[in-house]
Amino acid sequence: MESKICAQTAFSDQEKGDKRIEVASNGTIYIFNLSSSVLSRYNEKGEFKYSIGGQGFSDNHFDQPNSIHLSAGLTLLVCDTGNKRVLIFDRNLQKIGEINQESSSTVKNWSPEFVIMNSEGQIWVCDTENKRLIQFDENGYLRFEAFLPEEIEVSSIDNFILSQNYFWLIDENNHVAYRFSNLGKYELFIALPKEVKSIKSINRVIMGIQGSKLVQIDENGTLFSAIEGLVIPKINDKITDWYFINKSLLIATPFSIQLFPIK
Repeated sequence: MESKICAQTAFSDQEKGDKRIEVASNGTIYIFNLSSSVLSRYNEKGEFKYSIGGQGFSDNHFDQPNSIHLSAGLTLLVCDTGNKRVLIFDRNLQKIGEINQESSSTVKNWSPEFVIMNSEGQIWVCDTENKRLIQFDENGYLRFEAFLPEEIEVSSIDNFILSQNYFWLIDENNHVAYRFSNLGKYELFIALPKEVKSIKSINRVIMGIQGSKLVQIDENGTLFSAIEGLVIPKINDKITDWYFINKSLLIATPFSIQLFPIK
């Protein structure tokens, strides 16, 4: 039996732009509008609570931000790419740390575009300028770096995600996922179905949208339906991000965020 879902407009206060969504285990919702450089926090009911950001160089401003990651410990990491730094915030959007060009001579002239934090508190940054992954400890001190193989086109990378046992660089344009060990060693690549888009990791499970379906991809590249019978209505605009939470599906486009309660 198909699960019918009907769209409701949500987060109508959000400006137009390229958006990213993260949801904490307590239901707190974070929406990062990369176009306006504004990071907003909402409660589990979708009620606005607080925001930081806007164009700038101070602790609570961003310049051409590229990505956001919410760790299992509810630490938010932001790749503030234009300012050549990674900013670290607590769950209330209070700054608690920063990794920048003063942290180490190794990160001079870098371009931090993607960031994740594993269960050990280690921070991994994808530096596209120098084609490498860099590991920092939870205090922001550099531990080591691993250079990417030549076949990876860093300019095509869409996401940097965690699964249960690996790191992944996702290249949707070329339909490839590159797998790395927890030590940053490149292991292999898997081909992705051409129609699967908006690939991300939720609770370390790799998922994506395939037409009208929400699908799951295991660590060997096998594809299967994430929710049997779920049919997503056609979205005319480009999907910039999505999140499955509390029997509802949040889908962000440049023009809106829609909530699809699953019946």
